[in-house]
Amino acid sequence: MQIKSLLLATLSLVALVRADAATQAAADQADQQIRFLSHDQVASATHNGTWLLLFGPKWCGYTQRFTPKWLQVQNTVDQEHLNVNLAKIDCTTDADFCTGAPYHVTGYPTVILVRNGQVAQEYPGADEVQPLLDYIHQL
Repeated sequence: MQIKSLLLATLSLVALVRADAATQAAADQADQQIRFLSHDQVASATHNGTWLLLFGPKWCGYTQRFTPKWLQVQNTVDQEHLNVNLAKIDCTTDADFCTGAPYHVTGYPTVILVRNGQVAQEYPGADEVQPLLDYIHQL
């Protein structure tokens, strides 16, 4: 009976984080326009200026739902010429980098503010366009 309960709980969890096909397609399409940094590019890219880094694996349903919103934020930041850079880190291929120092990501998606190469804070708001833009305007 315990094995059956454990199996059902595991399947329920998998169902929660798996995105449906439309969500995955929208995320894949957004990813084609989003700026990505690999783990070996992050230190040099973020050395100067203000950066918001989105950490998330492509398989994660929560990250897939957030990815098109991240693209909207990126486009608004570009259109308004705001003094912040945005990039996404694919934790599918860089999982150890994402969960290790200095980022210590424990859940996905996670947005982290980096200033002049130093982690400043994890974004504390909702994974929605307007709260993230409000946060950026306050930087």
